[in-house]
Amino acid sequence: MGHAGIDRADFAVMFATPHYACEYTRMLNAVHTATGAPHIVGCSGMEVLTSIGEVEQSPGVAVLVGTSDGLHLSSFILPDADAASHLASELASSPPHDHTGSPLLMLFSDVMHIHPTSLLNAFGAALPGVQIVGAGASGSLEKMEAYQWAWRNGVETLNDCISHRGVSGLMIRGDFSPLIAVARSCRPLGESYVITSADGHLIREIANRPAMEILQESAASLKEAEKQHVERALVAGLVVDEEKYPLEIDDFVFRNIAGVEPSSGSLVISERVRVGQTIQFHIRDKNAARQDMERVLQDLSEKAAGKRIAMGFYFNCLARGAGFYGEFNHDTKVIRRYFPDVPIVGFLGNAEFAPVGGSSVLHNYTGVLVLVAEEVR
Repeated sequence: MGHAGIDRADFAVMFATPHYACEYTRMLNAVHTATGAPHIVGCSGMEVLTSIGEVEQSPGVAVLVGTSDGLHLSSFILPDADAASHLASELASSPPHDHTGSPLLMLFSDVMHIHPTSLLNAFGAALPGVQIVGAGASGSLEKMEAYQWAWRNGVETLNDCISHRGVSGLMIRGDFSPLIAVARSCRPLGESYVITSADGHLIREIANRPAMEILQESAASLKEAEKQHVERALVAGLVVDEEKYPLEIDDFVFRNIAGVEPSSGSLVISERVRVGQTIQFHIRDKNAARQDMERVLQDLSEKAAGKRIAMGFYFNCLARGAGFYGEFNHDTKVIRRYFPDVPIVGFLGNAEFAPVGGSSVLHNYTGVLVLVAEEVR
């Protein structure tokens, strides 16, 4: 509390690495005891971060506490996807508040047991106009478990506050504007095409040719050094808004290429696709990621001009850490350069949630920075 410069906390956001899995309940209790916050939300993350830097390959806990007379908060913990639709309807029917800002909903989900796109669609349909951000909780690779938590005044026991197959979240309404930037890690290869034959996750034909042929042509321009690692670096870029033209990097979401059928030349990707959808292959590239991080933060800093940035949240992909960049703390250093005095908390997770156009979607290989901005009067 002293470090935050406040005498009371209206909420706390906490992320912790799997090293503390047996201590999560005690940690929630400790944060509540220390802060008195009526809302505490968060999840496990294989790596966590603050404004100071990222904690990778070692135990870490990151906590941000905040207070404001102008915020209306709703925190929750849900056991499964079915409960999400019910809660979304409850939030939509809650009494309106006289606020000028756009509501912000942060979600932290188990993406191994809850389909993230279905989750986003459920909240998006019930809460039009709400900006949805967040990430998939990450945790122990050995146990394949990730945890979510939400403590709020009135719960009976702390054991009711933690799930490892659910979703936690925090709805923030108030006189503020969420400023959101999504930094990509990929650069495009070849041209964009239209999928002409597909079934579920299987892409049979692109531009009336075997999908594998288009992929090979797109990858032909790669340098020899890049070709050595091409199998794990190539991704499929799918366009979110088919009406958008010309296409830019911000118009794509990236999905893994999960397999190839050599006999037919078909591709399997980690997303259901449809005929008529636009696709362009990309390659994950650290230099492209560096450039895009600078681009989106420069744009965000211009949007933030004249506003007071109260706090920030950064949801980064596990594939954008030191193993990708070849250095620790790359993203947090860049964020601190543009926003040196903003307290920020976050973690590296399994997939990210952020808006593209008018709806929030599932992202891969991105860094999502969310700033809570207030007008200076």
